[in-house]
Amino acid sequence: MTLDISKIEPISNEPFEFGPIQTKWLEALESGEYKQAQSFLYDYERDSYCCLGVLCKLADLEFKPNPHTHKMQSGYGFVHGTHATNGYMPQGFHEVVGLRDQTGVFKRMIQLSAEGRFVASLAHCNDEWNFSFPEIAAIIRRDPHNVFTKAA
Repeated sequence: MTLDISKIEPISNEPFEFGPIQTKWLEALESGEYKQAQSFLYDYERDSYCCLGVLCKLADLEFKPNPHTHKMQSGYGFVHGTHATNGYMPQGFHEVVGLRDQTGVFKRMIQLSAEGRFVASLAHCNDEWNFSFPEIAAIIRRDPHNVFTKAA
């Protein structure tokens, strides 16, 4: 599906000034420097990231193998005590960067088509809809109030 950014109706027309980590993240997504992965923050076999994994890398969070993941899976995530994940950011990190939750859930789902196709989060954009990093950055820039709770 081709994404038509102009069809996304922002939830607010109020200006939003991105904070330093948010700006750095958007620029990284638009740069072409990172290879894209699905379902993992970081896929070490392919040296690729999901959109949220790029954010974690820019924040210098350490990727570690998840001991609870089947050996055939190549994803690296974060392990904090008994909490382990491949696909979500560490607990609490989303608040630091101004996201609503660990998946980058939107305040309001974005309607993608007249047929009623919706996307609910940044993880959904990356993993289910396979939007490119530049497309994901464009969604964020088009409707930052739908993505972020604050500048960070």
